[in-house]
Amino acid sequence: MIINHKELHNLIKYDLNIRGDNIIVTKSTYEPITKDVFTTKILPKYWNWLSVMQLTEWKNQWNCVNFSEAFRVFACAYYNSLKTNAADSIPIGIIQYYSEKRPENETAGYHSMNIAIIEENNTNKGIFIEPQNCKIIDLNPREIVSIKMLYI
Repeated sequence: MIINHKELHNLIKYDLNIRGDNIIVTKSTYEPITKDVFTTKILPKYWNWLSVMQLTEWKNQWNCVNFSEAFRVFACAYYNSLKTNAADSIPIGIIQYYSEKRPENETAGYHSMNIAIIEENNTNKGIFIEPQNCKIIDLNPREIVSIKMLYI
């Protein structure tokens, strides 16, 4: 089911309770993908692409910001190759927030990762993805409140 810019913005703000000042929704329409397509197609293909490029490990020159940007671009490009309707994109974005345990060194600090709106049981819901290891993770309420930027 295609959702428009305003519906996505409201889902982010009210259903996911992300209230940061910098919520940027860039397209007019989006098509949430199923969790199955997300986990069985997009995540493995992204990891394979990173492996071919030898970019699976965090480095100062290839860090959480690079991982999250790469994942967003890869997922949107993959969707575009499968696209069968008139939606502009899939709702996959980047968040920046205060993580209580970053994956690269298990310390607290500012971190960049991804958010996706998926369709599950005819309902759109948000999930958070750690693009450094392709895991879907839960953010705790303190981390959700700390989201300062969301770009989708």
